[in-house]
Amino acid sequence: MKKLISAILVFAVLLAVSACVYDGPPKDDGTPEPDAHNGAFVCEHGSMVFAGDGKNVVVDFDEGLSAITGLPAGEHEASYAFMANTPPHRYEYRWDKSNEFVLTVDGVSYTFGNYMGRTSADTVAIYAYPAEGGVLDLIFEKKGS
Repeated sequence: MKKLISAILVFAVLLAVSACVYDGPPKDDGTPEPDAHNGAFVCEHGSMVFAGDGKNVVVDFDEGLSAITGLPAGEHEASYAFMANTPPHRYEYRWDKSNEFVLTVDGVSYTFGNYMGRTSADTVAIYAYPAEGGVLDLIFEKKGS
């Protein structure tokens, strides 16, 4: 009987502790959300021209980036989202606090890593994973800034 009571108490404590674990989107830290990217951003593998609406972008990628990501080379209209990947969940989130950048071109999506702290109003600092290993840093700088 004591073992049963002990087991029930242990289960109750574990249940109470698990209920205290936050399982939702990143908590708002009270800082104002930055404006969406707007204008042309370029790097050695191409460009992204953001519409300023937080959703639409025109991309123009070279063959090398296309081979790594599966996204088409050349100029294409696309959609994008900055994401907070907090397993087991993923949420669309503000660019200054996100850790992923999802780009969708002609129905093909690729998830880039987003360098929090390096992405700013004038820089989109993301990375891709080539099949041969390693990381390809992509630092898109705003033209005219």
